[in-house]
Amino acid sequence: MQLTANGIVLCSRKTGDDKILTVLTDKAGVITAYANGANRMKTRLGASTELLCYSKFVIFSLRGKNVVDVADSLQLFFGIRKDYEKLSLASYFAELARELSPQKERAHAQLSLLLNCLHFLENEKRDRRMLKSLLELRLLTLAGYMPALVGCRECSNFEPEKTYFSPQNGDLMCGACVSEEDKHTLMYIRAGVLRAMRHIIYSPPEKLFSFMLSPNCLDSLNSVSERFLISHLEKTPSTLEFYKSLNLL
Repeated sequence: MQLTANGIVLCSRKTGDDKILTVLTDKAGVITAYANGANRMKTRLGASTELLCYSKFVIFSLRGKNVVDVADSLQLFFGIRKDYEKLSLASYFAELARELSPQKERAHAQLSLLLNCLHFLENEKRDRRMLKSLLELRLLTLAGYMPALVGCRECSNFEPEKTYFSPQNGDLMCGACVSEEDKHTLMYIRAGVLRAMRHIIYSPPEKLFSFMLSPNCLDSLNSVSERFLISHLEKTPSTLEFYKSLNLL
């Protein structure tokens, strides 16, 4: 069987002269494929199979193993590769895409989201905290973990004076319904942060990146989305730990 699809390399592991790739494709989601000879000095599969390369792949399934026959690079993201801080954040993005994208299913939405985040990261057109939170919440939503942000879970108040978010349950409680005991497990969020979260999970793709937040609200959004993500993954991604060790957040 042959698959021709556009995809971005989420992981590229060298093994002798070859590489084992994890690729997020538009037509088949996350797949693992072998790129024979891609680690040699002179090879047509070299640059196009590196981490974060967006390429057009032709992949054959042979005896239960996927083998890359052709990989033509479409976007190499050089601006990310030459910046250590950007590369560390992009590596986190790649790990999340690997964890939260489907296998053997179309993943156009996930691929488009990742590509747009990398584009904005490379060109510094959006704050990195915004891109990080946006990718976390949108990928979780696409994976079936959409938080319930329509209103308070007890009284359905859409715009309460005070709002609390549960990273464990992904829902809201208003100040009138929350108890002192509840506050130990909930996060207080400002109105601007709640609006941003709603925008991220409910807006159509073409409007996804069209919102602004103050630096303080971006910090709050970043904390909320990260705790929600870790609660559902039940672990802290290693690339996130490394990125945070750089004291960039």
